[in-house]
Amino acid sequence: MTSQDSAPFDRVWRTELLAVIAHGSVDQATQALLSLTFDDPDGAWVESVLLDCLDGDFDDQVKLLALTCFGHLARIHGVIRNPRTVMQVKRMARVPGFEGRAQDALDDFETFL
Repeated sequence: MTSQDSAPFDRVWRTELLAVIAHGSVDQATQALLSLTFDDPDGAWVESVLLDCLDGDFDDQVKLLALTCFGHLARIHGVIRNPRTVMQVKRMARVPGFEGRAQDALDDFETFL
């Protein structure tokens, strides 16, 4: 656990970003995902948001960025907590158009975990 993992967070800020991810434009949603990934201290919670993006009815650009963000989480926090994450990223590595980003995330897992 890093010192970031125990830092306080702003619930209103999270709620606003989740609303943008769910209802904003693709550009707004991707910016919100990046903000959560880089600025939210709770990597496990962000991981669950990213999983929701892969599972949900989101634009492919949002899903592609979610894959990239998994790699950032591994680098920033040094851990992936949800066992489903690696399984989902491996699944996405078999989906046409997502293979490269998913493999990049898997490579980041190998490097940083």
